[in-house]
This record gives sequence, C-alpha cells and structure tokens, in this order.
Amino acid sequence: VENKDALSWENEHLCHDNGSIPKSAALALGKIVVMLVSSQSLTNHFKIYILNIVMRYLRNSKDIQELSSLNTVLMNAILLNGYMNKIDLDYLEVFKGLYDDIDQSIRYDLTDFNELLETVHQKAL
Repeated sequence: VENKDALSWENEHLCHDNGSIPKSAALALGKIVVMLVSSQSLTNHFKIYILNIVMRYLRNSKDIQELSSLNTVLMNAILLNGYMNKIDLDYLEVFKGLYDDIDQSIRYDLTDFNELLETVHQKAL
C-alpha cells in the first residue's frame, strides 16, 4: 500500500468518516453481508460462496499492517449490522451456521475474527 493517507480515518467506530472511501466501503460491504445472510430468497450455498470470498479477503490481508484498522471496521460491520452497530442474536445464529460451512482453512487463519465472533455472540446471549 503506497499511500497511507488514503487509508486513514478518524476512528474504527461503525460510523462514516467524511472523506474516507475505504472505511465507507468496509461499512457497505459489512452491511451487504448482513443483508445476504439475512435474505430468505438466497440459497445457503450462495451465501457460503459469498462468505468465502469476504473471509478470504480478511485472511489474505490480515498481516498487512496498513489494512489492520480497515479490517477491524469490516469485521465489526459484518457482525454488528453494518454501520448500525447493533447486536442481533438471530442474525448471529444464522451467520455462525453459515460461517461453520466456509472453507475450514480460512476459518482456521481468522483467529481475530473468530474471537470477535465469539465475543459478540456471548454478548448477544
């Protein structure tokens, strides 16, 4: 990543920071994942396919220091309803069921996401 200023924003909170396209994109992608997982008209096969793509991105970029904050925003957005920053137990239960079916090597490498998922799920109970 050559331009670190392009990846800077005010904070990792799930709110838009004016002028931060990467953060807005992460929030939007998180919201899209929530919408896909929650959809009644999509097959689980398709949902798992999409989750594999998003989680593979997180795995492949987890060691890039410049993307650390962006990935934190994305992980939180996926689990906390995009920029809404709310815990929904029903959503988390469906998400966990689908997440368990993605490529296990991806899940294995996503220790930060796995810990966050468990923490958010415990708070929801």
